[in-house]
Amino acid sequence: MLTDSQPRVVQVTLTNRCQCACRHCGVTKLKQNPKYEPTLQELDAIFTDLKKSGTKIIDLFGGEPTIRQDIFEIISLGRSHGFMVLIETNGFLLDEVFVRSLKSAGLNRIYISLDDYIARNHDANRGRKGLFTRVVKAIELCRQFSIPVDVSIVPPNEEYFYHGHMNRFCDFVLSRGADKVRILLPRFTGNMQLTDDSPFTDGNEQGLVRYIRPRYLERVYFHSPDTPDSDITRCSAKQFFCHITTTGDVLPCPYLPLKFGNIKQESISGIFARIQSSEVMKIGAMHCLARDIGFVKKYLVHLKPDQPYLDVDEQGGILLP
Repeated sequence: MLTDSQPRVVQVTLTNRCQCACRHCGVTKLKQNPKYEPTLQELDAIFTDLKKSGTKIIDLFGGEPTIRQDIFEIISLGRSHGFMVLIETNGFLLDEVFVRSLKSAGLNRIYISLDDYIARNHDANRGRKGLFTRVVKAIELCRQFSIPVDVSIVPPNEEYFYHGHMNRFCDFVLSRGADKVRILLPRFTGNMQLTDDSPFTDGNEQGLVRYIRPRYLERVYFHSPDTPDSDITRCSAKQFFCHITTTGDVLPCPYLPLKFGNIKQESISGIFARIQSSEVMKIGAMHCLARDIGFVKKYLVHLKPDQPYLDVDEQGGILLP
């Protein structure tokens, strides 16, 4: 049985490069800083440590991880260590040959991002004309090759629920082969920095659930498959999840840029134990700090393009610049 010091799910960033320029991107400040990307040898060492530390699932992240020319080798490497391997993608490169290769490499599940059921809205939000058509085809190909696919959406505002758009979105993607719909409420980092008119800041997010029709709700989840419908702002980073950057820094999640250590210098188990015991992570009980208005105003507003992370000292205190 896993203990609190064992990170069951670890997200590993393969690159900060991406073909898109998404309006809601939470990690956009990382595209230029840093540019380093872990080698296969480094990933093998990371995977070895994760396996010893009790990790069960690897989630390949970016940027856009499919940009890596060795992506299929990375997936196969993860599988050789006994992990369930997932990948997060914008779907741009996922033609038939690519999806077949993902299947051959042993990929267990894919998360594809789609921002709307209307092509022009999705493409405008992503800054990439024609992307919608590619994504829809990618979803259909994943079904064809029996790769389970969850479609991720970052809703633009509360009205997207009130006016029935979320139900129409669910119908659209589920009818094209998606297994699940993952709703990601915006975190107030990156391009979604907190402003006076930021959406989803009234503390009434839980009420959004009632606007999703029951026939869709059983195939919809917020943020993580483990998130209960009765508490959609619950944070898995405070339970069993952490994130590794391209340079090996370990964060609670990609949208909570607090550096607790580096996996190249010490085992993930020790770093994760510090995350779990940190007073910082106890703020807001079990809920998301990147959506905690008070926390964002006190700490995350200090993030800059040349300083995308904040260091955490050995006592768990956040070091402001």
